[in-house]
Amino acid sequence: MKKQNSFGKGTVVYANIGQSNVFGNNVKIDAEHKDISKVTTEIGNNCSFGNNVTVRDFTKIGNNVKIAKNVIIRDFVIIGDNVTIEEGVSISTAVKIKDNVTIKANSRIFAVAEIEEQATIGQNCIVGEGSLVKNNAHLPDNFTLRKAQLFQ
Repeated sequence: MKKQNSFGKGTVVYANIGQSNVFGNNVKIDAEHKDISKVTTEIGNNCSFGNNVTVRDFTKIGNNVKIAKNVIIRDFVIIGDNVTIEEGVSISTAVKIKDNVTIKANSRIFAVAEIEEQATIGQNCIVGEGSLVKNNAHLPDNFTLRKAQLFQ
């Protein structure tokens, strides 16, 4: 039996979506297309989106992803399975976030950065453009990883 998705007030979703997803109020998923035949974003199963989340074009979100309120995810982002993104996070263009990652509140992930499996990004962190956070790494709160750096 197919499980239904739930949509809050003011939510606009132009994406291929799986089952059992919950969308809060004023969520915008690939909302600029307004033509379902041109959908470029995919969302897996059992995901939740808090209020005022924006997800841009050409983004792929895996299964069991939890995205808190006031999160912005730009174009060409890939998010794996079992990822948690806390309130106020901003993820820039072409970022790759692998499975079982946690990004804590108010952090910023800049373009072309990659976060590998089971990594944790602390609160108020900055992951610079083109940087790599390795498997099981834990950035402490308020940490800045500058452009094109490696954190293990």
